[in-house]
Amino acid sequence: MDADQRHDIEAFVKENRDNIIRDIGKIVAVPSVRGEAEEGAPYGAECRRVLDVMLGMAEDMGMETGVCDDRVGWAQLRGESGEKHLATVTHLDVVPAGKGWESDPFTLVEKDDYILGRGVLDDKGPSMLCLYALKYLKERNIPLRYSELPRYYRENVDPIRAAMLQVAPMDEEGYFSFGLSTSHLQAVCERSEYVIVEVNECQPRCFGTEASR
Repeated sequence: MDADQRHDIEAFVKENRDNIIRDIGKIVAVPSVRGEAEEGAPYGAECRRVLDVMLGMAEDMGMETGVCDDRVGWAQLRGESGEKHLATVTHLDVVPAGKGWESDPFTLVEKDDYILGRGVLDDKGPSMLCLYALKYLKERNIPLRYSELPRYYRENVDPIRAAMLQVAPMDEEGYFSFGLSTSHLQAVCERSEYVIVEVNECQPRCFGTEASR
């Protein structure tokens, strides 16, 4: 990422700041706590409603959207090849608000440069930021190339204290495997002072370079 693109992103964020906060407020306003299953809403009516609200926003931005089995929705921007996908996975449900709130947890509040509301951090705020990242890419007509991900980590991610990764069991030659993420996790390891791995017996083994298996 060069200086011009970084400045352009900063300008986009400044230009869209109020809209981002407004749209986070719209999904915070839906009390999407899991409820009784209904037709078309296996996790309850409010969970389905927040999904529909979010996908409606994505469609207004010109994204392709879809719903699978009434459980999972997506908004997508097609890349150059259409054969590979780079995804961010988030969720729009929340746990019950509980006690201790000084304001209505389902009404977004701005206070001291913070926004407060149920799900702002986990995970409605990040979900909306992912959607606006797609909006930026679409408006700037920036091609999406999965192959650029390792370079992005190497050139744009600050040094990491520790990376925690799941790997497939070690093979007879002493190699773990990053599984389906073998294309870019080597770059993550290169940026990390420590790498902590958890062996997952169900992790598929995929081959990459000699250094990344």
